[in-house]
Amino acid sequence: MGYSVVDGIPWLLDEATLSALDRAFQRQYTEKDARSYARLVRLLSLLLGCWEPRERRKIVDLLDL
Repeated sequence: MGYSVVDGIPWLLDEATLSALDRAFQRQYTEKDARSYARLVRLLSLLLGCWEPRERRKIVDLLDL
């Protein structure tokens, strides 16, 4: 099975298999939450001495999708 990669993020989820509880949590995660998370991850990666987009690409490449 091939997985798509969207904005550098592998989409490893089969939407058809989500439980009702998982769907409820998914609806609670808003675009605002996603932007805040992205900013935090980028800041933390810089504090750790790496560049998150480059590291993300390297990890995705290792997955051999």
